[in-house]
Amino acid sequence: MGDVNSTVAATLAREAGVKTAHLEAGLRSFDRTMPEEINRLVTDSIADILWTPSPDGDANLLREGVAPAKIERVATS
Repeated sequence: MGDVNSTVAATLAREAGVKTAHLEAGLRSFDRTMPEEINRLVTDSIADILWTPSPDGDANLLREGVAPAKIERVATS
Protein backbone atom coordinates (compact mmCIF):
# COMPACT_ATOMS: atom_id res chain seq x y z
CA MET A 1 0.00 0.00 0.00
CA GLY A 2 2.89 2.38 0.68
CA ASP A 3 3.85 2.87 -2.96
CA VAL A 4 0.29 3.77 -3.92
CA ASN A 5 0.01 6.17 -0.96
CA SER A 6 3.21 7.84 -2.14
CA THR A 7 1.82 8.08 -5.66
CA VAL A 8 -1.38 9.80 -4.62
CA ALA A 9 0.54 12.15 -2.30
CA ALA A 10 2.93 13.15 -5.07
CA THR A 11 0.06 13.67 -7.47
CA LEU A 12 -1.41 16.19 -5.07
CA ALA A 13 1.64 18.33 -5.92
CA ARG A 14 -0.40 19.18 -8.99
CA GLU A 15 -2.26 21.63 -6.77
CA ALA A 16 1.03 23.52 -6.45
CA GLY A 17 1.34 23.77 -10.23
CA VAL A 18 3.61 20.76 -10.71
CA LYS A 19 2.72 18.57 -13.72
CA THR A 20 2.38 14.92 -12.76
CA ALA A 21 2.26 11.59 -14.55
CA HIS A 22 1.16 8.17 -13.36
CA LEU A 23 3.12 5.17 -14.63
CA GLU A 24 1.00 2.01 -14.77
CA ALA A 25 -2.18 4.08 -14.90
CA GLY A 26 -5.50 2.42 -15.54
CA LEU A 27 -4.76 -0.79 -13.69
CA ARG A 28 -7.75 -1.85 -11.62
CA SER A 29 -8.69 -4.58 -9.15
CA PHE A 30 -12.33 -3.41 -9.12
CA ASP A 31 -12.34 -3.92 -5.33
CA ARG A 32 -13.19 -0.55 -3.79
CA THR A 33 -12.73 -1.94 -0.30
CA MET A 34 -8.97 -1.87 -0.97
CA PRO A 35 -7.28 1.44 -0.09
CA GLU A 36 -4.91 0.85 -3.03
CA GLU A 37 -7.84 0.83 -5.45
CA ILE A 38 -9.16 4.15 -4.16
CA ASN A 39 -5.66 5.64 -4.45
CA ARG A 40 -5.39 4.40 -8.06
CA LEU A 41 -8.70 6.02 -8.94
CA VAL A 42 -7.77 9.31 -7.27
CA THR A 43 -4.31 9.39 -8.83
CA ASP A 44 -5.63 8.68 -12.32
CA SER A 45 -8.33 11.31 -11.97
CA ILE A 46 -5.91 14.14 -11.15
CA ALA A 47 -2.64 13.26 -12.91
CA ASP A 48 -1.83 15.26 -16.04
CA ILE A 49 -0.38 12.34 -18.02
CA LEU A 50 -1.46 8.71 -17.71
CA TRP A 51 1.10 6.13 -18.89
CA THR A 52 -0.61 2.77 -19.28
CA PRO A 53 1.10 -0.62 -19.57
CA SER A 54 -1.64 -2.44 -21.48
CA PRO A 55 -4.81 -2.18 -23.57
CA ASP A 56 -6.97 -2.97 -20.54
CA GLY A 57 -5.47 0.03 -18.73
CA ASP A 58 -6.45 2.24 -21.68
CA ALA A 59 -9.95 0.76 -21.73
CA ASN A 60 -10.45 1.27 -17.99
CA LEU A 61 -9.47 4.93 -18.20
CA LEU A 62 -11.66 5.58 -21.24
CA ARG A 63 -14.61 3.86 -19.52
CA GLU A 64 -14.05 6.19 -16.54
CA GLY A 65 -14.31 9.23 -18.82
CA VAL A 66 -10.64 10.18 -19.04
CA ALA A 67 -9.78 12.29 -22.09
CA PRO A 68 -7.90 10.16 -24.65
CA ALA A 69 -5.27 12.90 -24.99
CA LYS A 70 -4.13 12.20 -21.39
CA ILE A 71 -3.51 8.49 -22.06
CA GLU A 72 -0.26 7.16 -23.50
CA ARG A 73 0.71 3.49 -23.68
CA VAL A 74 4.26 2.72 -22.58
CA ALA A 75 6.17 -0.51 -22.22
CA THR A 76 6.94 -1.60 -18.67
CA SER A 77 9.02 -4.48 -17.44
